[in-house]
Amino acid sequence: MAKKKIITKKQLKQQNQSLEKIEEKYFTTKEGYRIFYMIKRFNNKKPFVYFQHGLTGNHTVWKGHMKYMIEHKQPFIIIDLLGHGNSQKIMGKKCYEVKNQGSYIMQVLRHEKITNHIAVGQCYGGMIILYNETYRNTGSKALVLIGAPLRNPIKIFINKNAEPFTWLLRILFVYPTGLLGMILGRRKFYPTINYQEHVNGSRFKIFILDMIGTPKAAYSWSIESMIKINLVPYLKKIKKPTMLVYGENDIEPYQEPHAQMLKSMNIKKTIIIKGIDHLVTMRAPLQLSKKILKFVKDINTHKD
Repeated sequence: MAKKKIITKKQLKQQNQSLEKIEEKYFTTKEGYRIFYMIKRFNNKKPFVYFQHGLTGNHTVWKGHMKYMIEHKQPFIIIDLLGHGNSQKIMGKKCYEVKNQGSYIMQVLRHEKITNHIAVGQCYGGMIILYNETYRNTGSKALVLIGAPLRNPIKIFINKNAEPFTWLLRILFVYPTGLLGMILGRRKFYPTINYQEHVNGSRFKIFILDMIGTPKAAYSWSIESMIKINLVPYLKKIKKPTMLVYGENDIEPYQEPHAQMLKSMNIKKTIIIKGIDHLVTMRAPLQLSKKILKFVKDINTHKD
């Protein structure tokens, strides 16, 4: 296994200084929800890179990518999902369904008049991107999917033999946590976790941070929506060139969805980041950013 690279405090400070000129904005959706996003424009004709974090993440998981994008004058937009990061925290259920999260994202992109873009999604964010590509006219040129599930993620995140017991998980965890979260989770303040400060943290530590920064209602009802959705039958509708990315230590449970996407989609590349787990966006930002911009360049010059 490759040795994990440690990011120093000095490097983090340099990254933060380079991010000062990025616009931070809020957009109110037609449903009345406030969505936070960060956007950086350049006076060039490059397509935007749209970054979407996964479940319980936020815009800070992309901090290590922003500096590289700025250095290469690559325009980008980063959106916090409803219930995550700086976006509004709602104690509801339907608002956290994949289709609705996808709608809020498209409203932001249309508000900023972003049509020509490359969509980059981590895990749950990748699932939302795939849903949008299936049911909406997104205007994207290509996709980058990082550890993205296609259907019930229980066998990926718990155990490959756990899927038959999904009903038990829903009864014992998803519904109690979601309902209690709606009743008891109405505190006014949820801290925005700066995940880049915890880039070397264990998966358990990251989970604890997730639980601190994200309402239980958002967490549970997002999981419920992921369990109920199945994108496999619709993959053939997605014709856009796509790059798949996995952490080397996370690839095993993704064998089935990887094979399904290879079979049904226009997959141009599969990238395995060595020595990295599921948290590729946080653990290997420079390596991943280089791969993304190389893919963007190839798409713009019509190369495979």
